[in-house]
Amino acid sequence: MKEQIERKIIGDWSSLIGPTIKLENSESFDNFIRGTFDKFQEAYKPEPGYEYFFYQNTGLPSPIIRIDMPLVLGSVEENQGIYEIETRPAGLGLDSMLFEEHRATFRRYIDLLQIILERPFAVKMLPYIQDSRHDPGGEKREFAQLMGIPFFDKDEEPDNIDDFLYFVYGNCSTVPTLQKYEERSLFPVRDDGNKNYLVQMGKASIADLVTVSRKMNLGASFVLKPRKGMWAQDVQMYPGALRTKYDGFALEKDIVRVIEDGKIENYLLQPFISPGLLDIDGKEYCAMARVYGLANMTTHSYDPVNGIYIARRNVRLHGTSDAITGELLL
Repeated sequence: MKEQIERKIIGDWSSLIGPTIKLENSESFDNFIRGTFDKFQEAYKPEPGYEYFFYQNTGLPSPIIRIDMPLVLGSVEENQGIYEIETRPAGLGLDSMLFEEHRATFRRYIDLLQIILERPFAVKMLPYIQDSRHDPGGEKREFAQLMGIPFFDKDEEPDNIDDFLYFVYGNCSTVPTLQKYEERSLFPVRDDGNKNYLVQMGKASIADLVTVSRKMNLGASFVLKPRKGMWAQDVQMYPGALRTKYDGFALEKDIVRVIEDGKIENYLLQPFISPGLLDIDGKEYCAMARVYGLANMTTHSYDPVNGIYIARRNVRLHGTSDAITGELLL
């Protein structure tokens, strides 16, 4: 019997590709995604002074958003938990390289949106706070090429900045540079990484050292996202009294190390939400669904499109070379 996992190599990228999944619960899944996108729209607001072109001109968070949640193969309950939603979704380039249907969907949408907004798009790289943690531009360059739009690296500038609206990546530069691209950006720039919407949606809370310590003493399972500025860094998943056969959870000493870090401003605290379970080649994997939403300029809402799933034999599901990626058809 042919194995369902294959390694796909594209240029410098190598990914494990799993079987395509067609959701049998597509109607309930679609309804849940649309409802969550609507709640996200209501909850999302950039920090005052950090507004950007797309938000100012449409009132929508961004052209393309992304939700991460457990992969649910059965009926989706209204109170199903989510991990997060991104207004400037990472992974567009890699997904477009791996899956032809995704590439075609994003290309058609970007072509249409350029007509609606009456300005061509471009990708602009700015430095990241920690370049070592981020793609230096390779994936974004590929995305720009696949979408048929110009790419400007960190040391490149367009002849006339007003010629384009931008997919801006990176937020570590001088304030004047950030502001000039923010005024022409399709996505948050200085507000990138802001997770306050999770609090407004009731999906997370702002916690201090006392709250985190109390949770640990009660044996609660939770996800701790220490925040430095807008960014959540050094994210820890604590099992508490939860018993699981999967790896990836933090030990008590890891939580202590994080909460004793004097540089942390505050903590975003979320309940631990178990990932979905998926059988591939007779092995059970933890799995999450990642679904994109495209801004519908007529209805002023988001339309879900086919996504992907990510699977590992570990509760930390993405950002590693052994993660399995597959198409998820709604």
